[in-house]
Amino acid sequence: MTTRHNHRQRKKLHIGEYKELGFTVEIQFVEGLSDAAQDAFLDAFVGQVIEVRKLMYGGSFSYGFVCRDTRADASEEDRTAVREWLAQRSEVQSASVSELVDAWR
Repeated sequence: MTTRHNHRQRKKLHIGEYKELGFTVEIQFVEGLSDAAQDAFLDAFVGQVIEVRKLMYGGSFSYGFVCRDTRADASEEDRTAVREWLAQRSEVQSASVSELVDAWR
C-alpha cells in the first residue's frame, strides 16, 4: 500500500526531498600501529578530508559513516576524495568506501 505524506511528514521522516545520502567507511590498519599514530591519523583524517569537505564522520576508529554536516547529500566527489586519501596513507592496510546510501535508513 502506497502512503502519501504531506510536507511536514516527509520532513520528519527524511523522505522525498528531505532524504540525505552518505556512505560507510571501513578501514583496516597495518599491524602494530601505536596509539599515538592512531591519534595522529584520526586528526589528519578529520582535519584534511572531513572538515575541509564540510562532512561529518561518526562511528569507531575503523568503521564509520560519512555524511554532510548540513542538510544535503554527500557526493560521489566526496566518496572519491575519502577513498583516495585513505589509499595514500601508510597506516592503512586496506579501506573500503560504500556506495551512497540513505543516511536515515
